[in-house]
This record gives sequence, structure tokens and C-alpha cells, in this order.
Amino acid sequence: MAHVTDDVFGVADLIAFCSSIVRLRPGQAIATGTPGGVGHGMQPPQHLQPGQLLETELGGVETLRSRVRLRPST
Repeated sequence: MAHVTDDVFGVADLIAFCSSIVRLRPGQAIATGTPGGVGHGMQPPQHLQPGQLLETELGGVETLRSRVRLRPST
């Protein structure tokens, strides 16, 4: 499980950066993530798999649960 304390940039830095680009309003959430390709560079490589459950918690307020699924190829 990852935690905000594991992030490369601290919360204050993320807020400062985002607010330099857009106006943030009370109650807005800032979603961050890992750049594409990071899992491939791990030893051994780690990739999300169909059916895997991802859970994102926001300080005990709410938990967002999402299942990984394949996107139909176009």
C-alpha cells in the first residue's frame, strides 16, 4: 500500500505547483499518480492486471474503489 508520505513531492509542494497553474477552491481534490512506464522499470516489472482492485482513501472521508479492466482496442 502506498501512502502520501511515500510521495517524491510533499503535499505543500503539490498544492503550490497546482495553484500556480489553476485556481484551487476549498474542497477540491488533487489527484496524483505515477508516470507511465514506472511499473515496467521495476525489478521484476509490475503492471496492473484485469480484475485487480485499486482503493484510494481520502483521510477517512471516503474510499474510491476501482477495478482494472481492459480497454477495447481501436
